[in-house]
Amino acid sequence: MPFLNGQWDGTVTYEWEGQKHIKAISMSIRQTLFYIHLKVKTDESTSLSYSASFNINEQRQERELIYSYSNEPSIQNRSKSPIHYGAAKLSISDDNQELVGYYWTDRKTLGGLNFKKR
Repeated sequence: MPFLNGQWDGTVTYEWEGQKHIKAISMSIRQTLFYIHLKVKTDESTSLSYSASFNINEQRQERELIYSYSNEPSIQNRSKSPIHYGAAKLSISDDNQELVGYYWTDRKTLGGLNFKKR
């Protein structure tokens, strides 16, 4: 089982009003033997996981972290970005120092995620 506990920095890429954007993002992972919890922050919102699990299949060379989350934008951003729910699928590097993947939401939005461990 990969041990991912700690602080992560990265970027989120997404499309908004027909334009591509890249935004700085940070993530805190708390992992024990019994659970894994993620907290993802941007300058506009905070996401908290409510379920997370690993998809590990060494024969197919898959090492993934998959989680669902709720996102709560700051009050000043809620008119353009209401509270929403989503999921993400992140591939785990062999050395457990990088996570790369994508997310999708119930608002029918999606984007890319890239993280490196601090």
